[in-house]
Amino acid sequence: PSLSIPSEIYQKLQEQNKAIFALEKQRSDLEIELSDSKGIFKAKRRSELSTEIAGLEERIARMKVRSN
Repeated sequence: PSLSIPSEIYQKLQEQNKAIFALEKQRSDLEIELSDSKGIFKAKRRSELSTEIAGLEERIARMKVRSN
């Protein structure tokens, strides 16, 4: 038997999934930038990127918990 999800709940889930996907894409882009940041003069930027990535990971985890 298939479950019928009310359209407003389905819409909210779709919006939540899109937001999670956007954050995951942003995190992925930052991880690529981090891996490309090499050299002695990039230490500050690497630290900033690591902090941003950690923050995004926390947000993504919280959003996934709320959507379950």
